[in-house]
Parts: sequence; structure tokens; C-alpha cells
Amino acid sequence: MEQVRMSMKSHSFIEENRYRNVEVSKDKTRREAPTISQFMYFLIAPTLLYRDNYVRTNKVRWKLVVWYFLQVLFIMFCMFAISWRFVEHNFKWTGVKPFTIRQLAYLLLSGSLVGIQLKLFMFYGLLHCWLNGFAEMLRFGYREFYMDWWNCSDFVVFYRKWNFIVHLWLRAYVYDTSLYWNFIVHLWLRAYVYDTSLYYTSGNRDISALVVFILSAIIHEYILALAFGFFLPVLFISFAIVGVQGLDEQEFNE
Repeated sequence: MEQVRMSMKSHSFIEENRYRNVEVSKDKTRREAPTISQFMYFLIAPTLLYRDNYVRTNKVRWKLVVWYFLQVLFIMFCMFAISWRFVEHNFKWTGVKPFTIRQLAYLLLSGSLVGIQLKLFMFYGLLHCWLNGFAEMLRFGYREFYMDWWNCSDFVVFYRKWNFIVHLWLRAYVYDTSLYWNFIVHLWLRAYVYDTSLYYTSGNRDISALVVFILSAIIHEYILALAFGFFLPVLFISFAIVGVQGLDEQEFNE
């Protein structure tokens, strides 16, 4: 996960600064290159989009920082206890001896409940406590790390609101870039092949959104495959198949 996070930050830093040494006006003025302190702040700040300056709070509330990280430790303990009791204990005989239908049904039901509990713990511990703790220490002002995903009625909006900082990165560097190149292809096809006005007004944006879902699915599976040591495309199916089926461009562009 850290490898993916640093790769996303590096991509943002390069994209935002690759034209800084290019003359941008008639009077030959140039934008100054970012300083080391700006780069180091960006590396540890809870954001994936590079900016020279961020909104900052006036002071650090250290009691709140301690409270956030104490919650992270407590959540880590709870996740360990749940995993040991309901995952390791229940599945330690998998592949060793056959299961009965009753045992299989019990494992499926208990595994589903455990998975929901672990996901909620991970959400609260990582996207709320961990990110807010670092944001408070760094006086980072923008703290909309997630939105009201619990009120969502379809997968597309859920994926966008569940991890909002990743959504912003995907929107800035994948969706918009894909939309730009689709527009170039549209112009070429319209000039040399046939009229593609219908494709550009509808299918073009759907293709860009599809690229976002496929890339997100591949990255999630890459992280899990490295973490667990095996490949089981559960999240890939969830993102690339279930999510794409519910694709709604108006919801995606909100």
C-alpha cells in the first residue's frame, strides 16, 4: 500500500511541476521550482494532489492527535482479535479436511459478518483516525477524506465517497486525462472516418469512467496479492464488473 501511495504522490508531483521551467509569459518569467520543505510536507501530508501551499490551521491540538492515535491502536487490537478468533481459528483446517454443508454455511455467514466488521474498523481507523491525526499534526486544513458513503444507493457513488482523496487523484490524473485523449480520438475519427457526435456526447465519458474502474480494480488486487501472497480477484470483480454495471455518468461527475 505504501508503494502505491508513494507512486501516486510522485505522479502528482511530476504532473504539477513538469512545466515549471518553461517560460509562461512574454516577459520571460518562470515559476519557481518547489522547495525541499514543500516536497517533504507533501510526502507526509494526507493528500495525493500536490500543491505549493495548502490551507493550514492556526495551531496543533496535541490532545486530539493523541486521541486519534490511541483509537488507531485500539482498532488494531480489535482487528487482530477478530481475525484470530473468527478467521484463523475457523479457517485453519481449510484444505486439510473436508467441510460439511453445515460447516460451510456457518463459515460463509460468519465470514461475511467478520468481513463487514473488519472493513468498518479499517475505514474508521485509517480514513478517519489515521488521516485526521496526521492532518492535525501538520495543521493540514482540508480534511474531507471521505463523504457520506453510508447513504449511497448505488456502487458508483459508494466507490467515489468511500475514499474521497483517492477519487480526487483518479479524477485529476486518470479520468480527465482519458477524457482528453478520447476527445483527440473523436476529432480524428470525425475528420477522417465518420461523424462521431453521438460517441463523444455519451460513450466518450463512459469509456473514461470505465478506465478509472479498471485501473482501480487492478491496483486493489495488486495490493492484496502482495499482502496475502496469493491472487483471488474478489475486489477486481467488485470494481470492474459490479461497479461498471452500475455506471452512471451524472453520479460520477457530481
